[in-house]
Amino acid sequence: MLRRRAIGCDLPGGGLLTVGGEHQIEDHRSLICKRKGVHDAEVVYVDPAAPGEEVDCGVQTEPWEEVRFVKKCEALDDHVVAPKTFGCITPTGAYVLEGEEKEEEGVLTTCFRNENGKMEVKYEYTLIEE
Repeated sequence: MLRRRAIGCDLPGGGLLTVGGEHQIEDHRSLICKRKGVHDAEVVYVDPAAPGEEVDCGVQTEPWEEVRFVKKCEALDDHVVAPKTFGCITPTGAYVLEGEEKEEEGVLTTCFRNENGKMEVKYEYTLIEE
């Protein structure tokens, strides 16, 4: 009897990331391949920007997209303006706010902040052999 078990996740642009592995992408963001259930694995994007990080937003007044996350400027103490990640982007380009889920075209997108304060976006879908 053969047992099917995922050994990793496909990376955007090619390559394989083993389960439990982390792959750095631009601006210190990373992808993590996590085990999902017994047989599957999923890619989770991680945004390292901590809430309240003091970075100048410049002239940015409207929300903007970075990789698979949505950010906006927020006023902090001492009149410092800093970017804050407040949502995630679905594969079709729709926004999902932190703590929410959205299902589109068979893909469930979940947007949440992990225990380290980093925003994560999780995409779940099922492939069935024809």
